[in-house]
Amino acid sequence: PDSQIKGLPKFVWLVLIILFPLAGAVGYLWVGANGQGRSNPHLRNGSPTPQGPDDDEDFLRSLRQRAQEQRDEYQRQLKDKQLDDWQAEQNQKHEPDPDGP
Repeated sequence: PDSQIKGLPKFVWLVLIILFPLAGAVGYLWVGANGQGRSNPHLRNGSPTPQGPDDDEDFLRSLRQRAQEQRDEYQRQLKDKQLDDWQAEQNQKHEPDPDGP
């Protein structure tokens, strides 16, 4: 419940910390260190904790696949450009020189 902090009602913790500052604070920390009270809801109900995208194998696999596809496309475009340049060069060699005989 939201009215409780680490196993005791908020009001009880407030009174303990005001009346016994050192003992109340140490008690608050001690109760929390023993794992009582609220915890991560993902851990409590057994569902996995949220992960970052770099922890997801499917996501990483899709990134690798996409990167490979982009490299392949770049290589194809580069070869096409080289072929076009070579063909243009060949056409220039075989065209008669307009200033020549």
